[in-house]
Amino acid sequence: MKPKSRCRITLIDLNYFDDPEDVRTMIADIKAIRINQTEMMQKFNSRLTMNNIPGCEKHEYDSYDYWECAMRMLMSAVFHLSGTCKIQEGTRLLSSI
Repeated sequence: MKPKSRCRITLIDLNYFDDPEDVRTMIADIKAIRINQTEMMQKFNSRLTMNNIPGCEKHEYDSYDYWECAMRMLMSAVFHLSGTCKIQEGTRLLSSI
């Protein structure tokens, strides 16, 4: 995934899923990767649980709106906070971090 969303440093605003294309890409990936439907997992009668994510109960499970809500509710960088952000003053680029 090559996100088009860009961060802004205020306090810390990671700006996840600011670009609607990032949302569409992630949801397409969620729907494409159905690990429970692989041949190996079917041997174990694997099934996805249909537990609603708190805050997403009003959406039909597995719908586009449900996954968009779930992504926004669960997104976290707690284990992998990294990236780059340009630092500039006006139009003059000062640095990149």
